[in-house]
Amino acid sequence: WDLALANRAGNGAEFVAGASAAAAAASSSTGVAASLDPTSSSSGLLSPASPAAEQEQGGPDPAHAVMVLQGLCSLRSKSVLTDVTLLADGQRFDVHKVILVSCSDYFRSMFTSGMKECSQSEIELKGVTAKGLEKVLDIIYTSSTSIEGDDVFDILAAATHLQVMPVLEFCERNFLRNMTAANFTDFIVTARLYNMAGVLAQIDKFIAANLLSIADGPALSQLGLDQMLACLRSPHCRLREIDVFRAVQLWLDARDQQQQCMEQLLTEIRYNLIAPSDLVSKVQLAPAVMANARLHSLLLQPLCTPPDMWLRCYREQLVCVGGRDLQPTTPGLVEDCSALLLPKPSQGATAAVAAAESSLMSAGRSSSTIRRHTLASLPTPVSHAQCVVLNNFLYVLGGCVTQCAHAESAVNAVSRFDLRFNAWY
Repeated sequence: WDLALANRAGNGAEFVAGASAAAAAASSSTGVAASLDPTSSSSGLLSPASPAAEQEQGGPDPAHAVMVLQGLCSLRSKSVLTDVTLLADGQRFDVHKVILVSCSDYFRSMFTSGMKECSQSEIELKGVTAKGLEKVLDIIYTSSTSIEGDDVFDILAAATHLQVMPVLEFCERNFLRNMTAANFTDFIVTARLYNMAGVLAQIDKFIAANLLSIADGPALSQLGLDQMLACLRSPHCRLREIDVFRAVQLWLDARDQQQQCMEQLLTEIRYNLIAPSDLVSKVQLAPAVMANARLHSLLLQPLCTPPDMWLRCYREQLVCVGGRDLQPTTPGLVEDCSALLLPKPSQGATAAVAAAESSLMSAGRSSSTIRRHTLASLPTPVSHAQCVVLNNFLYVLGGCVTQCAHAESAVNAVSRFDLRFNAWY
């Protein structure tokens, strides 16, 4: 339960690498402003300077580099001025040595260190699939490629073998495109193999956000204790507490040494946030809970919510709470409360905020572009109240019982909304 004005924009269907090494090579050879990238490998890759920097320096149009890159790609497709042929799985790829050297330590050493390959017209690459090499060359020459099925694994293997850093960065950004609750363990293995720390962090978020789906499949048993603990402590775990308890129970049932892990996991459950009926029928009767004195004592505590207990996030929403009715025909206070599910923007959060504000201002309470979910009404209608979200509980503080803010109409009441029960307290 998060208050938010907008969601992030969705990803496009085509993935584009940040900076093409081939474009950088073209930029440096045609006079386009370029700067040494300090984060690149020892091959000293060049990346085009930013458009703003070029404008300040009065340099040429940065689109010129794109034009040169397109020209190089066209030359390659027609095998014009190509000076070496790469072989992989029996397939042939005509390329330009200078382009390969500009982005790969592997080819830089091969073509500039006096190795026998530097004079060969055909070079067979071992340990690289034809599909992987084809995709790597696409990214080098065009800065983009299409990824289908398990293509990313072949691309990663080829880029690692050939030491093409721009392609490795491309893969890390788009690695998780085809990950699901059924195959995420394969992605963990590959990310660990290639030491992709950023990807592993994203997979941890995916596990937390999809724990319930994972719990219903065989992949749950492949999670380790550390992964389960990280999942339960993650803000991305957006489940009801009773569903978290069920997922933990399923994981424990699938493990042989469950006694060693049981207490660590079950003490992460926020039993105070489970409905009393579920505590009695689903939690209290669980053998693992009844057999552990510490866990059993947690259930015997008063059913209240301590100050540090927070609800797990469900989804981001904009909430409208009470206020004044500005319609001239029906002036007065409003006790209605509702959650608005904003449409996903096409171009960033700013567009979503603008669309939401425009819809609310123009359509009032009946907007066709915003889905409205009615919540429980305020106990007492007030205006000029303060709304605060703390630990994912919504609090309404103070306010006035009249349309205008006057000291004599001010109240010192505090109400808390609990999303689990759709009720104010």
